[in-house]
Parts: sequence; C-alpha cells; structure tokens
Amino acid sequence: MTTQEKLIVETFRQELIDICNELNIPKDKSVDGTPYMGRLKDNYDFLIKYKDEIGYFILYGERGIYSMASGFPTCNKEKGKFILLESEFRNGGFKYELQLRAKLQDEWSQNYSVKYDSRKAAFEYSIKMLHTVLQYFPENVVK
Repeated sequence: MTTQEKLIVETFRQELIDICNELNIPKDKSVDGTPYMGRLKDNYDFLIKYKDEIGYFILYGERGIYSMASGFPTCNKEKGKFILLESEFRNGGFKYELQLRAKLQDEWSQNYSVKYDSRKAAFEYSIKMLHTVLQYFPENVVK
C-alpha cells in the first residue's frame, strides 16, 4: 500500500473505532481480564486494506493464509463501514447478552412461555446499534 492508501485505511479504522467506543460496544477481554484494546487493529488473522484500484477490503486468515471477507472488495466506504460495524455489533451483542443474562432470562420468563434464547437479545442489540449509527436499516440487516 502506498502512504496515501495507508492514511485512508487508518482514517477509516479510527472512524470505526470511535463509533464503537462512543456506543460503548462490549470488547473481548485480554488474558488478565482487562478490555482488549486491539479492536479493528491489524493482527495475524485480521487486516484492513485499501487499494485505489479496488477500494476497501478485509483479509481474514490463519498462519499467513488469508481469504477476503464476504462483501469485499468495495469502493463504497459506507458499505465497508456497514459490514465491519455489523460484525462488531453482533459480537458485542453476544458479550452484552452474556453480561446481562440473568436479567434478560428473568424478563424473558415474564413475557414468553418458551425456553430462553440468548440469540434474540444479541440480535436486538446489534439491530439497535446499527440503527443508532446508520439511522436506517439496509435490506440485508435481518438476513
């Protein structure tokens, strides 16, 4: 990547991190139990890249073998933003549900007569966060 392309990636990454931090999206924990501070940072199995010819793309990999994330590459910054935020919000939704599971199970039992399903709370959380950021629901959110 050129210096200009790296600047575009870092600006994009910081915009996403700022959104997640502003909404207080739950993070993974480090080994010592503190919040993981590497959200959306390049590491051995996740890379955000940009090339003028093809736009934004995400690489996932293991042991140096990478594949491109679904929906990429894209020249549309908003589409790339949506894909990455949807993933962060989904993961954050599962962490949110885990943190509040006892309360959510109690509320569930008051409203439903079927066994508690944690996926509903996580899904609702991610939908709520997407709506907060985007102010609309793209067609593929529910899918």
